[in-house]
Amino acid sequence: MTKCPYCAEELLDEAVVCPHCNRRRTPKAAANGKTWAVMVLVGGLVLAVTLFFRKRSPDAQTGTRRENPPAAPTHPVRSVKLVDLPTLEIRAGEFHHSSAELHEAGDCALRGRVLGLAGGSKDVKVLVFNDDQMTDWLKTPPPRDSAVALYQSPQQAAITFDVPVSVADAYHLVILNGLAKSPDKTVQASAELTCSGTASPG
Repeated sequence: MTKCPYCAEELLDEAVVCPHCNRRRTPKAAANGKTWAVMVLVGGLVLAVTLFFRKRSPDAQTGTRRENPPAAPTHPVRSVKLVDLPTLEIRAGEFHHSSAELHEAGDCALRGRVLGLAGGSKDVKVLVFNDDQMTDWLKTPPPRDSAVALYQSPQQAAITFDVPVSVADAYHLVILNGLAKSPDKTVQASAELTCSGTASPG
């Protein structure tokens, strides 16, 4: 039941004309009951469809929550400098020596660059040794031109090297100024032992 908006007498919800005052009700007032019924019906359909598709979801059936896969672990890059000198003088027949130790096996490399700045042809030789090789080389009498080494460059003015190392050991960098009759040389030198993963140079 509802009330007539004109005479306030009660009348049926679906009545179009008031039987008391004979006035026509507005279409909006007459349609209110039908509007609410349609809204309830549509809401029920939406809820039913949502529940249906939720039950079909694999995650809903297993009760598990989907999460993003864990990110792959990243390992820091560690490095230790063997030499970093803008100018380094090496007398004739002598050499410059620096070293670093790899405390555990890993994916490492000894990298660097030597650039001749002054003295004759400005050329030198670069050698990289492990500990045993360095000991043997020092026992060799000068000029020590040939050696068993991890790396041995030609005698030249610009040398870039990248020597992979992986065994726990001490590694040695030698910059050699050839024969005793060679002039003194001035070079720019930089080198470092770099490791990725868990290996730690020192």
